[in-house]
Amino acid sequence: MQYNKLALYLFFSSLLMAFYIGQQVEPIWQEQQYIYPTYNNEQGDLVYKINQNEFLLGEIVDYQYSPLRQEALTSHGKADIGQQWVKMPDNSLLMLKASFHYGF
Repeated sequence: MQYNKLALYLFFSSLLMAFYIGQQVEPIWQEQQYIYPTYNNEQGDLVYKINQNEFLLGEIVDYQYSPLRQEALTSHGKADIGQQWVKMPDNSLLMLKASFHYGF
């Protein structure tokens, strides 16, 4: 029975520390790049495929204008969008997403 009390104490103290960290520590935003094979489907739309499902790419912007690039995330913090397709300087296409962590 004593181990149950200790486990419960550790659980609640960890929960309180996590809540404190979430409220007091500023998140550090990082750019993540995802490379998917893209192609034109039968209708001529640019798509990528995951688990046998096709998804439209939508709007593609130049990397230098994306709010999800690392330079923009460092200076402005969280972006208003979750993901974006970008054209890199070498004309390759990739999906950018922003993720955060609490740390150094």
